[in-house]
Amino acid sequence: MLEALVACARVAARGGHAARHEVAGEIRAEGDVDLRGCLGMDEAVPVGFTSIRLRFDLESDEPQEKLDELLRLTSSTAWSNNTLRNPTPVEFDLARS
Repeated sequence: MLEALVACARVAARGGHAARHEVAGEIRAEGDVDLRGCLGMDEAVPVGFTSIRLRFDLESDEPQEKLDELLRLTSSTAWSNNTLRNPTPVEFDLARS
């Protein structure tokens, strides 16, 4: 999940946003998850991430306003970010063969 978020943010940032600004750098993700929920050890513990953070370590001489705009555009056009913020219904189906 975290790698997908980083890859998507990288594509969104490089897909024209960073090209319009003189920016280079790395994107890192980290998240909080309590494996007791994922492993079914404690029903009171949520299954999945409870918090996710993306960090953009940028090298640039651009003014802060330009970098803030890059971050805003990247977060608004990254499909994985929008899917997490506005969940898409997912169906599980079982078929016997």
